Amino acid sequence: MFAKRNISLLILALATLTLVGCKEDIDTSAVLATVDGEPITEKAYDFFTARLRQPVHPDKAKAKELILKQLVTQQLLVNYALHNKIDEELDVYLALARQRNALLIGAAQRKILKEFPTITESQIKARYAKEVDATHKLAYKTSHIVLASEADAKAVIAELDKGKGFAGLAKSKSKGPTKDKGGDLGWVQQGMVVPAFFEAVTKLKKGSYTKTPVKTQFGWHVIKVNDSRKIKIPPYDKVKADVARLIQQDMLAKKVEELREKAKIDIKKVEAAKPEESSEAKG
Repeated sequence: MFAKRNISLLILALATLTLVGCKEDIDTSAVLATVDGEPITEKAYDFFTARLRQPVHPDKAKAKELILKQLVTQQLLVNYALHNKIDEELDVYLALARQRNALLIGAAQRKILKEFPTITESQIKARYAKEVDATHKLAYKTSHIVLASEADAKAVIAELDKGKGFAGLAKSKSKGPTKDKGGDLGWVQQGMVVPAFFEAVTKLKKGSYTKTPVKTQFGWHVIKVNDSRKIKIPPYDKVKADVARLIQQDMLAKKVEELREKAKIDIKKVEAAKPEESSEAKG
């Protein structure tokens, strides 16, 4: 029952046990068990149990016995993996490296944020006001036709100028996934589509379409605005935490730039890959 309830923590426990086995000088807590000489420490036990979503057993002594039994089982598997050099298999090695890097990055970010002064309420309010000011206040009900070339897009515009229906042309000409819906993208607002696309949208009046093709990484677009409406700006109290995270992101970006300036970085020149065929504006 224990193993079934907590199987999602197996990898975490394996990683914990492996790290503890390699860093006895870091974890000097009491040894609760050993498996072929590899210790399971009190700190490793606490680390594991702190992440359990529900109690293992109502009796604390019985719970500890069950958890230790599971940790022993997991250490047996770790030992087996190391003995058979499974950790040296490329896919396993890369997966372990990725998990290790993710843990280190998270820890590094937390440490970096502590180097900065505590974010104040006035800073958050000022950033909120700045974000509100920079936010485009309208959303647009939009359709588009995506073509492979500028010439194809101009040809579609010429047909529209002659009175051809936009939805019909989208169904017959568009290379995008919305073609079967007549090119309908639904309601879009700032940040939902690539900048070049949104900039073109904001210049259109209701019922009008772009008279020149719009180039994005997805192809050449002919865009039509079917309607527009005001967006609701979320109140400060509702997004306060999100705004604070934006300030933290700026802090982290500043530190990363400092690290980049000091680091010796050598990026090998590689041939640019051919862009995958895609025709949607949303990115």
